[in-house]
This record gives sequence, C-alpha cells and structure tokens, in this order.
Amino acid sequence: MENVKAGPTKRVQGTVWAGGCQGGWDLAPEGRPFDFIFGIGSRGFTPLEYLLFEKSPGQSVETKVKKEEAARFAGHVDLGIGGFFGKHECVKLKISISSVETASPREIVKAIAASQESCGGGCGCGCGD
Repeated sequence: MENVKAGPTKRVQGTVWAGGCQGGWDLAPEGRPFDFIFGIGSRGFTPLEYLLFEKSPGQSVETKVKKEEAARFAGHVDLGIGGFFGKHECVKLKISISSVETASPREIVKAIAASQESCGGGCGCGCGD
C-alpha cells in the first residue's frame, strides 16, 4: 500500500486540540475532528496547509495562532478555531493527521464550490446533494 502524504487534492482527516498559549489543552481537551481537501483555496495554500504539507497519517504538528491571524491561518479549512479566541489573544494548536486519501473529482469540485460559498446547489456540482 502506498504511503499517501498530505498535499494538493488529497482528503486530509484528523483531530485538532487547542489551548491558550500559556496554558494546557483546556479549549478542546478531547480534540475536534476535521476533514478537508488540501490546496483548493482560491488564494493558494493556507499557513495550515503549509504546516501539514507532506505529513503522513500518525504525524502531528504544533503551532501558535494569534487572534488577528486566525482567519488567514485556516483559510477555506473549517477547523472551528474561531470560538477559541473569546478570552485568549493567542491559541496553541496540536493538529494530528489520521487519514490522507486521494480525493475523487466529485469531492474536489464539491469542496471548491463550498469554499467559495457561491453554490447553493442545483448547478450539478454536487454540493447541494
């Protein structure tokens, strides 16, 4: 079996844990799952994608994100980290990859349409199905 690594048009799944930069992992101690198609953002790779590039299932990365950088950090990827900044100006994240697969053409088109927030279904791309 081929060792698939995170990269363009791959479906990446995993878990993200979060905490304030000066504390423990109290903001998401149980972890939150994520699932996205790598590299489909209209502005190129996000900082998150650069961190995960060429990583394999079982690997993890840790980083810190400042409140003002949160939207740019994740870009089109919905990590659900926006709510972590309520009382924190900086959040640390541990991001672990559990699965990397080749995405089907349909999954890629659906993810691109959803990331652009321009498709409400009915155009045949599959995102409204």
